[in-house]
Amino acid sequence: QLSASAAGADRNSFPTPGAAVAASFPTVERATLSNGLKLVVAQRTGVPVVNFTLLLDTGVPEDFARIPPGTGSFAMSLLDEGTERRNREQIAETLGLLGASLQTGGGDETGYVTLSALKPGLGDALALYAEVVMRPAFAQKELERVKAQWIAAIATAKQDPGRAASRVL
Repeated sequence: QLSASAAGADRNSFPTPGAAVAASFPTVERATLSNGLKLVVAQRTGVPVVNFTLLLDTGVPEDFARIPPGTGSFAMSLLDEGTERRNREQIAETLGLLGASLQTGGGDETGYVTLSALKPGLGDALALYAEVVMRPAFAQKELERVKAQWIAAIATAKQDPGRAASRVL
């Protein structure tokens, strides 16, 4: 049973803010692996979730003069569309069973692959993550499907004045 409390609620004026709560940030640790991969780790306790992002250099501005615009972000978006062992549906199903999510994308000079996983399934989620990063299939049918989606999204954006203005800007 829910009911409003009459005690202690003054509805004649807005509540006054209390003192600001001091921000508490986790300690950031940095390391470089033997293969040159740089790690930045910030540990927080309380929630059994691990989040991380692999950032990749995908070129420098001089490279973009030689390749069509959007090629880097398009390629990054295809990483989770299938691997040598699994198609996109199998990847999505496995992530769902593990309580994990994976995003890929990027553009210009940086690409990213992000994983968020519950600690109990972290080992399996990392194995899938490594498969997506190291063994993408870039299957022709997926390439054509995603390309069609991108073309449709561009056509839709051209009909939206705000998005059209953003593209021009």
